[in-house]
Amino acid sequence: MTDDAADIDDLALASAPAGADPAACRQADEVVVALARAVDPVPPPAGVRDRLLGLIAKEPFTKSAADGAWETTPVPGLTRRLLFVDRPNNRVTCLLRLAPGGRLPAHPHTGVEEVFMLEGELHAPGWVLRPGDYQRSEPGTQHVEQWSDGGCMALLVMPLAEEVNA
Repeated sequence: MTDDAADIDDLALASAPAGADPAACRQADEVVVALARAVDPVPPPAGVRDRLLGLIAKEPFTKSAADGAWETTPVPGLTRRLLFVDRPNNRVTCLLRLAPGGRLPAHPHTGVEEVFMLEGELHAPGWVLRPGDYQRSEPGTQHVEQWSDGGCMALLVMPLAEEVNA
């Protein structure tokens, strides 16, 4: 797979609305990339690059609570709010909210997943995560099914490929 093909897969899967057909999203992204390549590049006005780099270096990325909506996921009772997609490092930061009585299916980890509990409790056989608790899962580890009786919300940082399944 070429770098361009990998980028197209990342775009199609990471930005697709819940329930969207991944194959159709990939096809649409391929059309957009082909159209972009068909246009002759236009150099930006002098100084634009330096001004942009200066702004990036000085201003932190901020996303207010009013920015972005909660999205449904394929898991019943689980919603997410994307905060930041870090493509160069193949990581995504998001909030996950599990409704009361919700269950997360067992799943493997292809990369490091970090969880910081914000609200409620998340249960699994042998442990409970509560607000302020932190959990780190290493690549190759497996989560068993998890559940929340009263609902919960957590901040997650995880591999971009795993974000699609969350």
